[in-house]
Amino acid sequence: MLVGGFALLYLPTYWSLVDTVWASDEQGLGPIILAVSLWLLFQLRHQIGALPPLFFLLFMIPLPGALVAAVTTPLKAAVSYVAELLMYHAGYPVARSGVILHVGQYQLLVAEACAGLNSMFTLEALGLLYMNLLGYTNVVRNVTLAVLIIPIAFVANVIRVMILILVTYHLGDAAEQGFVHDFAGMVLFMAGLILMLITDKLLGLFIPACRPPTPSPRRRPGSRADVGKPLDSRFRGNDEATTLDSGLRRNDGTGGG
Repeated sequence: MLVGGFALLYLPTYWSLVDTVWASDEQGLGPIILAVSLWLLFQLRHQIGALPPLFFLLFMIPLPGALVAAVTTPLKAAVSYVAELLMYHAGYPVARSGVILHVGQYQLLVAEACAGLNSMFTLEALGLLYMNLLGYTNVVRNVTLAVLIIPIAFVANVIRVMILILVTYHLGDAAEQGFVHDFAGMVLFMAGLILMLITDKLLGLFIPACRPPTPSPRRRPGSRADVGKPLDSRFRGNDEATTLDSGLRRNDGTGGG
């Protein structure tokens, strides 16, 4: 009954999200994040605290429009500049006018999807999931990797734009649309994940993944840990030393006689 009532309450909301928010490119990974969060909650159902999956649900909240507008414009300009600079030095006839790239006789507009804000948001979520699944407990390493995901996402977006420039130059403007454009988006996330794994391995050379265990304090003789033990177990070492010393003295007396 409880599950049925929950389904009746949730299913209309789910279909509404599918038709509105999750249908956009910015929030297209919403169903995946929801499924992963529910899986993490199921894995941690016997624990008191379930903060990781609850924190993971924050990535389902759409970013404010004012924030997207303020951050997207400089990101598009930066991605366009770096991609144009690299391709020009590679020998391709590429020029830039704002966020419009001139590739030979073609023009390529760097849209908001190529700015990198959405990929930063998504790769950040995947990075937190990656650290949670591997059981990383070192706060310094987790924070460092989470911060480094931001430039990693930027580099992945530059790679995506460079792939689109190559496709446009060699195959024409029509080839850049459709499947090739979507394939470049998949390459973006593949490049981001590979760069994140490489960065994690490099961090492992300097920062351990888990916090070192806290050393237990040394116990002194007669401490509270020894209370309740038999007296012979606590003073057995002294009795053996006394017996050995007495035996040596008798031997010395016999030899002198």
